Amino acid sequence: MCTVLRPLCVVLAVASVLGCACVAGCGNEPPGPLVGTWEDLSTAEMDSSGMSMTYTFGRDGTLDITWQRPLLPDTVLTADFVVQWDSVLTLSDDRGTEQFIAHVAGDTLTLRSEDGAIQHYARQTD
Repeated sequence: MCTVLRPLCVVLAVASVLGCACVAGCGNEPPGPLVGTWEDLSTAEMDSSGMSMTYTFGRDGTLDITWQRPLLPDTVLTADFVVQWDSVLTLSDDRGTEQFIAHVAGDTLTLRSEDGAIQHYARQTD
């Protein structure tokens, strides 16, 4: 059930299965390790056109997905997020809700979709 977050689902669909792992402590708050900006490694590796996708998780529970393309303005989609039971990441917007298993290890974020596809992201530093 992919919605406005469809680009994330499309990218996730090309990956393999990942085992369950933890992101942070229990609760329904945006966890510290997830907060920040992450670059989608599949667009960095597969796209020679200069397109990139970043995912910025805010402390306020918002997620901005940004497509950066040469010669075109950036496109930004916004959703809300929450992490439950240490690793279940739920993304919601006005079109629906999606869930992923999330794992942060150092500067790498790994997401596994409901259908088992995985995607890796690298933390961006300023």
